[in-house]
Order: sequence, then structure tokens, then C-alpha cells
Amino acid sequence: MSGQLGIETRLIPRSGIHSEIGSDRFHGGRVDAKSAVLHVDGDHHQ
Repeated sequence: MSGQLGIETRLIPRSGIHSEIGSDRFHGGRVDAKSAVLHVDGDHHQ
């Protein structure tokens, strides 16, 4: 997306989600740096 639309995003793998948000609840996510949004994937109930 960043090349075509000028959107700065980066993917967060499952192994890095804890260091990003301090939780292991999600499988991963995508950070949209310009709007300061984190989209998480795989919310599961324990």
C-alpha cells in the first residue's frame, strides 16, 4: 500500500505483537503510522 497510495503501514507478526502492545491476545496486526492506528487480527477468548 505504501508505494501506491502513500500510506505508511507495517505488519506486526504474532511474535512481535507483545512488544508492540503488551499483550499476547492477538495473532498479529498492522500499524498505520500516519493515523496512529493499530489493526489487530485474531482476537480470541481464553
